[in-house]
Amino acid sequence: LQNELVEVGGIEIAGVNDPARSTAIDDFKTLATATAEKFTLFLKHRPWIDPQSIKQFNLQLSGHAHRGQIFPFNLLTGIPYPLQDGLYPLAKDSYLYTSRGTGCWGPPMRLFSPPEITVIDLVSEQ
Repeated sequence: LQNELVEVGGIEIAGVNDPARSTAIDDFKTLATATAEKFTLFLKHRPWIDPQSIKQFNLQLSGHAHRGQIFPFNLLTGIPYPLQDGLYPLAKDSYLYTSRGTGCWGPPMRLFSPPEITVIDLVSEQ
């Protein structure tokens, strides 16, 4: 999804471009048509949070940082991406999940940053 929101099976799914691919990124505008009564899943490559957008989504799924991939780089990647792995509660009943991913950037290795495959089950409250 490139700066758009669609509905699939009663769930709204929104996605924005990665800044490495496009400069036209606007979380707030992309999520502006989200319906408060529906679950909104927000796909964003980098785990950055736009404070204006928090109330517009329920769960943001991100990656990018690989939790540093090789220790001690996690200390460096933690500067721009402090929410670099795991589930984080945000304001307004929103959450961010940042995956460490399974791949690598640069050298094909990981040290003290194990890869992960995440399974998230969305279960209706009804």
